Amino acid sequence: MKSKFTGVLFAVILLFTACTTGQASMTGALYTAYTSYEIAEQIIAAQTDISRLNSLTPDGEFFWDYLTERYQIDTTEIEILDGVIFYAGGVIVDEIAILLLADENDAPTVRNLLAEYANRRRIIFASYAPVQAGILGNSIAIASGNHVALLITEDPQGAEATFSSMFSDSPVSRAEPVEEIPAHEETPVETPPREEPHIYEETPHIPYADEPDTLPANEEPYSYEETESEPYEETPEAPPSPPDRYNRAAILRALEVGDTSELSPMNRRIFYEYLNIIDLLISPDMTELEQKLAILRWIVIHSVYDPEFLSNAPDASPNPHNENPYGLIFYQLAICFGFAETFQLFMDFLGIECITVHGYDFTEGRHVWNLVYIDGIWSAVDVTLETTLHNPLGVGPDHVPESVNHRHVNLSCDYLWDSRGHRWDRDAYPVAVGR
Repeated sequence: MKSKFTGVLFAVILLFTACTTGQASMTGALYTAYTSYEIAEQIIAAQTDISRLNSLTPDGEFFWDYLTERYQIDTTEIEILDGVIFYAGGVIVDEIAILLLADENDAPTVRNLLAEYANRRRIIFASYAPVQAGILGNSIAIASGNHVALLITEDPQGAEATFSSMFSDSPVSRAEPVEEIPAHEETPVETPPREEPHIYEETPHIPYADEPDTLPANEEPYSYEETESEPYEETPEAPPSPPDRYNRAAILRALEVGDTSELSPMNRRIFYEYLNIIDLLISPDMTELEQKLAILRWIVIHSVYDPEFLSNAPDASPNPHNENPYGLIFYQLAICFGFAETFQLFMDFLGIECITVHGYDFTEGRHVWNLVYIDGIWSAVDVTLETTLHNPLGVGPDHVPESVNHRHVNLSCDYLWDSRGHRWDRDAYPVAVGR
């Protein structure tokens, strides 16, 4: 009888102390004298290499939205009594979250939701920031009583040990608390500052003289003159000007007729910048394949994936033009739509047959790439993957070698489908056989 009781007790102990790195896990200690914020402070203080973090607390603006939108916790069903979320933002994934639940029985559900959140981020970062994806892959979600923690850091085991120590019968002496970081403070991103658009020097051969140096300022609202009979009537404002948007068809029409007068200021700047860049890169003796590779290399060297688009910060600010050539040419920032569209327009300017494919990547997220027809052969080009191969963390072009590897150029449809996990309507596009 004693042996049977001992076996049952041992199984119960194993159930409560099991802990799996990189997955959701439980710990057996159930009580703590520390608040959620203090637990997070202890974890951060014990880390030797962690990014500067921003904090979200229950009395702040974004805390509850973060729980429901990022972690997908249904706060109408699961009551959160207290908590804190420390996050880095940008392309840095470090994140420490401590949540105190009203009902201990909800802890396994919340723990699993946090683990799933980290895994979703890992999949997104896999192509664009593989080092950060590795940190996400090693993250730990752990529960102790009615406390649940998410530990995304380069040393998740150390963070887990600190978290668990806060629930022992005799908590460790409190470390000096880390400096409280104001909520929503912007995290420094490794991408070099690009507040001012870069303008390439205009080359003298361009036959058009109406390129504006800067976008014209909006006109002042028209003010109606007040009459003596209505001295207190508010002055109405003129309706706002329509937004200036990228228009590839309009740019190509201007190229065909040799007249930019009908282009908007934004599209006119793109038009002249393309002529400048082509003049710098392309010579008459180059083959179409050489022209394609020259343009691709220029894009790789002069742009990065917009880090704010990957940011989980509530106040992230992606570049508003990251889906078109204006963002890439003048701010050096793009996402897949911007990379593909910039390349497409270059091929259009050069008279090289090219189409843009709209589909999905292996994460089932929307993705865009190009098919190019040269020497009677269609081949696929994924400018996004080629660029992030050389600038995986958005750290800028300084380290890009003279020889770009061209690992995502001249590809076949079968390779994209079988090896890269791309998905699209294959009947709607030509078959790329690659080179």
